[in-house]
Amino acid sequence: MPRCTWTRAGIVLAMVLAASPAVAAQVEGVRLADNVRVNNQPMFLSGAGLRSKFFVRVYVCALYLSERISSPEGVIASRKTRRIELHMLRSMQASAIHEAMMKGLEDNVSAAELKRLKPQLGRLQQAMTSIGGVNEGDVIQFDFVPGQGTIVRIGGDVRDTIEGEELARALLSIWLGPKPVQSDLKDALMGRS
Repeated sequence: MPRCTWTRAGIVLAMVLAASPAVAAQVEGVRLADNVRVNNQPMFLSGAGLRSKFFVRVYVCALYLSERISSPEGVIASRKTRRIELHMLRSMQASAIHEAMMKGLEDNVSAAELKRLKPQLGRLQQAMTSIGGVNEGDVIQFDFVPGQGTIVRIGGDVRDTIEGEELARALLSIWLGPKPVQSDLKDALMGRS
């Protein structure tokens, strides 16, 4: 086969592979896409890990970024699109998930900042609790999109878009802040495990 035909075939194959999400990782039986699109922007899997509590598997958490960032602080401070994805490994009441998130916020965000975020946190609570609960296999996504805010998706459905970059930074701190919900999960999200 002539050399130019192989080159064209390779280019076509690369374009097809880039357009479709590839499975990059499997954590606790959950297959995670190597790349996704958020608002038509390509994102890659930075890392993923298991959230467990008292030896109970709760969810697989994945972090998607639009560019390589080497530190958790850099991810939190970034002005680029980011995504946290929670793949539920057990059924839970949405109110319990929200309470756990609030605990993570209280551990990583000052009281003054939480007070400023009260209206946005109220909307987050409403978005989370409106579903009643989640089942094993359900996916919760938090897309942090500059200029738009935090897009909350549960089961693929948009529940709310909450304006403000400050909320995005606060929510990311739950998993990547100085007192993360789980230290080894923080390392896994940064691709360090």
